[in-house]
Amino acid sequence: MTIKDADILKKELKKLEALGSRVGSLAPDSLGKALGARISTRFLPNESFSTQFNINAPAESVLEAACQLFSNSGQIVRDMKEESPYPRISSVVGSGFFNRNLTVVHLEITGFDKAGCTVSLTGVSKEGLIKRWSARKAVIRVIDGLRQSFV
Repeated sequence: MTIKDADILKKELKKLEALGSRVGSLAPDSLGKALGARISTRFLPNESFSTQFNINAPAESVLEAACQLFSNSGQIVRDMKEESPYPRISSVVGSGFFNRNLTVVHLEITGFDKAGCTVSLTGVSKEGLIKRWSARKAVIRVIDGLRQSFV
């Protein structure tokens, strides 16, 4: 996991913390959420899952479908400072138990020809003692969504 992934997760979890502190007087559970977000950004380890797959679709269509999928299921990360030699799109999506664990998913087109392209996916999330496998679940959900787009 790169430093940038950790920064993205920290930023998104701080949003939860800020939301919890704003409505803390209205709901006692929100204080627990804010405290949980603060603890998770500092102490929980980052877990990642990576895979590649081939899809019989043009690279441009795969990127468009990924953009649509990420827009519907999460928030596209636009402030990426890390350069990649491959076409890339990243998003923060909910995953794990009731989609409550934030996961950063990176999609890259690492190879293509007229028949199709090779897609590399990496998911990164914070995991506690009880593993929810959020990064793996998010990546598999993106793969399923892309495959359904081209069936």
